[in-house]
Amino acid sequence: MERLLILQDRDVRLDTILKELEFIPGEIEKEKRAIEALQSEFAEKEAEFKAIEVKHREIEGAIALLEESLVKYKTQQMEVKKNEEYKALENEIQSIQQKIDDHETDSLGLLEEQDTKSAQLAKAKQQLDEDIASHESRISALKEGAENFKRDLESAKEAQSKAAADVDPKLLQEYQDLKPQIKRAPYIVPMSESKCSGCHLKVSGEVDSAVRKSSSPVYCDNCGRMLYLDI
Repeated sequence: MERLLILQDRDVRLDTILKELEFIPGEIEKEKRAIEALQSEFAEKEAEFKAIEVKHREIEGAIALLEESLVKYKTQQMEVKKNEEYKALENEIQSIQQKIDDHETDSLGLLEEQDTKSAQLAKAKQQLDEDIASHESRISALKEGAENFKRDLESAKEAQSKAAADVDPKLLQEYQDLKPQIKRAPYIVPMSESKCSGCHLKVSGEVDSAVRKSSSPVYCDNCGRMLYLDI
């Protein structure tokens, strides 16, 4: 039983390494997806800011064109001789001037919005960099952990094989048949005060007696783990 317990310890160690090596790549992918999500979210904020810049440039361009028209109409107004033509041009000049005023109001509003968004974007960029650094640090730690487990894998396999070779073949087969039936380690546990220390339930009197007297493997009648007497 002592040799079987040593084997169980080596098995648990090996299983832990294999599970970690299987688990780590998924965790790295999660971290990478988290970074991508953060970058995507920031890109949306950046796009909003750029859209305001584009709109502001469009308005400034429209103002420039209207001002050209304004100069043109004012020049024409100075050259006309008929009162009707003068008034028509005056109306056109006033209409253009109103459009310029409206655009300039919009332009000022966009400039204020740009300033606000620029400050928010700078803060968001700082937070993005910090968050990405945190995720990248986690990725580095996971990769380092994976490398450590890879280095330990061969020695763990050797230790498990050596421990298995030291166990009686019949007992080893019973142990190997038992492992798939138990959800998680340990597979072999002590019985103390007539209770299985695996499921913590009281065993039957028959099992209790068998553990105390039998030299053959005895199993908990609740969880199925192999029992030995805790002296």
